[in-house]
Amino acid sequence: MRRRFRVVDEVVELQAPGHLHQVIDSLYADAPVSIANTTLSVRIQIDPVGFGINIDGEAAGHAENRATLYEFLQRELTYALLDRLSPRFLLVHAGAVQIGTVCLLLPGNHDSGKSSLSYELGKHGKFYSDDVTPLHPATRCAIPFERELVLHAGTRTQHPGLPRPVDCAHFTDYDYLSARATGLCWAEPMVVSGLVFPQRATGSVARIIDVPPAETARRLLEQCFDLERLGVGSVDAVADLATRPAVEAHFDRASDIMPALRAWAADQDRIRQA
Repeated sequence: MRRRFRVVDEVVELQAPGHLHQVIDSLYADAPVSIANTTLSVRIQIDPVGFGINIDGEAAGHAENRATLYEFLQRELTYALLDRLSPRFLLVHAGAVQIGTVCLLLPGNHDSGKSSLSYELGKHGKFYSDDVTPLHPATRCAIPFERELVLHAGTRTQHPGLPRPVDCAHFTDYDYLSARATGLCWAEPMVVSGLVFPQRATGSVARIIDVPPAETARRLLEQCFDLERLGVGSVDAVADLATRPAVEAHFDRASDIMPALRAWAADQDRIRQA
């Protein structure tokens, strides 16, 4: 089978034996179909130890079964995409959402609460990503990155109504689930107008704290990928983004911080439209 789709401005073509359709259809499932020329080719073939994976004609590794194949492809395809995109886009380890006319970037370390906060905010607006967000360096626009959400066991527990993913995308400690499957709607590119730094901790009292520009710049730089490949445009983009309103969001459950964050986003919305 063959599937071709677009992620940002890259056109990915996946080729695999037909019986692997569940794996292939579940990778970047929300990415729009493309008929443009392929820029990134991924081929899966059966070999003596399971499945062999080639990316752009080069061997990328092996997987023993469908579950390990799915996770391997998620990781390697994402790495390949980020490698292709990094010379043209500012790539931030961040979620991003649109609330009204406000686009919020949510930079943070692993396990800071990016996914749960992006999901909760996205339910009240539109969604760009829960983990990696590409930004156009000149316009400062966030661009949808249609990878699956990575929902850890704690997040799943807090949202029992979420559907179960297909078998190959279900693991003991986490699941991969497409944004549309969770009920989220994908956003269109929009200029980032505010930043939220998630700070999840067990027992934390829900509150938001203003973050000054210098600290915003420092934290944002920590979460950017391959700045040297983008060049001077990355410095200008980060410096400009650091001037946007920014808050630190402390919470235990993402739902607890929603009233404060939605009120803050509404304030930014009113300021923008004044």
